[in-house]
Amino acid sequence: MTTLSANVTVIAMGVMFVYYQVSQPAITQWSTVALNFNYPYFAISLALNIILTLMIVARLVLHSRDLQNAIGAPSKTTRLYKAIVTMVIESFAFYAATSVLFIVPWATDSSTSGIFFPILTNAQVRAVF
Repeated sequence: MTTLSANVTVIAMGVMFVYYQVSQPAITQWSTVALNFNYPYFAISLALNIILTLMIVARLVLHSRDLQNAIGAPSKTTRLYKAIVTMVIESFAFYAATSVLFIVPWATDSSTSGIFFPILTNAQVRAVF
């Protein structure tokens, strides 16, 4: 349920941004008006990614602990949960790091944000797979 709400939120922000840009063709994504709209989009995207990853990891850890308490001894299933948690955290860390590397220079109007934007778009695609 939480991933559905996160996807709906990110999609809604993206649709609003596209609608805004289509309705105002003279404004590019680097103009000051568009920047005021883009800051919330990237911040919400990063915050939702952090919150949902922490919720998923917490749920997996709690379920693994409950399973271990029910079985009594560490088994192969607890190692499976640890592997899944590791995989989720690695996927999250890649996207979060590239997102921060883009947002910080962009917020300070640095030209290095142009370097990190293509990396961020690749990270968004790779985090899904």
